[in-house]
Amino acid sequence: MRRAPPAQRISIGHHADLARAVALVLDAPRLPHQLYDVVADEAPTLAALFAAAGAPPPDGSAGRRVEEVLLDGRRLREELGFRAVYPTLGDALEARAVLTM
Repeated sequence: MRRAPPAQRISIGHHADLARAVALVLDAPRLPHQLYDVVADEAPTLAALFAAAGAPPPDGSAGRRVEEVLLDGRRLREELGFRAVYPTLGDALEARAVLTM
């Protein structure tokens, strides 16, 4: 990741939200699907993610942008009513719920 372009986006999710999602799935009387993505409502850039962890941004030395594969949490929200406690990286930072270096 350190060699990736700083503007590269990545899907993230907070561990507290993952735990809540697992509990929702386990308690659901019926699951319309077998796969649910647990992700924040935003996909921050690597530069923002590194900054949140107190690290210098990626240097972009890989030379090219990797195709973004962003996860979609709509199914979990729409089918099981999931609502993230930390829907954005900013929310987690504001709540001091992110480990830094």
